[in-house]
Amino acid sequence: MRLSDGYRRIVVPGLTLAVLAALFLSGGLGQTAPAGADRYFDDVATSIEGVPYQIDSWVGVNLPLTEVAVRMLRPNKVLRRTYHDPLGGNKVSLSIIHCTDIRDMLGHHPPVCYPAHGWHLESRRAQAITLSGADQEAIFYDFSRLNSGSREAIRIISFFIAPGTDEVIGDMYAMERELKRRGLAALGAAQVQIVTPLAQSDAATDEMVAKILGAIQPVIDTIGKGVP
Repeated sequence: MRLSDGYRRIVVPGLTLAVLAALFLSGGLGQTAPAGADRYFDDVATSIEGVPYQIDSWVGVNLPLTEVAVRMLRPNKVLRRTYHDPLGGNKVSLSIIHCTDIRDMLGHHPPVCYPAHGWHLESRRAQAITLSGADQEAIFYDFSRLNSGSREAIRIISFFIAPGTDEVIGDMYAMERELKRRGLAALGAAQVQIVTPLAQSDAATDEMVAKILGAIQPVIDTIGKGVP
C-alpha cells in the first residue's frame, strides 16, 4: 500500500531521524585517523575538483548544495553536476560526496533521501558496472513521482568508494561493515550517484554513464590508494 503524501511527509523524516539516532548511538565506527589522513583528504578533494566539466560533447553545469545538506553531510568535498548533450537534448546528473564519516551520508542514501522528498521506490537491484577495468556491483534504484500531474521517473546508479582498494561496494551498510572490519573507518568513504531520466533512450543513457565512469576513475584511484 502506498502512503499518502501527507502521511509520508510526517512519517518518513521521523523514521529517518530514528534510524540516524540508532546508528550514532550504536557507535562502532569510532577509530583514530592514521598519520597522513589530512593530506589524504586534501588529495581526495583535489581529485573530485578535477572531474572535467566537458566529456566529449556533453557539457556540465554545477548544482548548488543547500546549507541544510552541508550541515547534515559535513563533507570533505562535494560535486553535484548535470551534464547536457546540446545535440540530442539528453542529460545525466552526477553526484560525488566524500565524507570522513560514512554515517554522515545516511540521509543522502537513495532509500532514505528520495522517499523523504516525495519519490516512490519502484525497484532496487544489484547490477554490474565497469570500473577499474572490471565488472563491479552497483545498486540501481528506480523512483517515480507525480510532478504537476505528470509522472516523472528516474534511475539512480549508486555505489560507494572505499579507501585502500580499487573495488566499490553498492550497499551503504555493506560498506560500513567493510570499513569497520578493515579498520579504515577513520578515512571515510565517497558515495557516487548517477541519475538519469527513465524517459531518455537507453542508448544515450548507457553511453554517457560509461563516459562518466571513465571520467571519475582518477577519483576512484585516489580514494582507493588510502594512506601509505
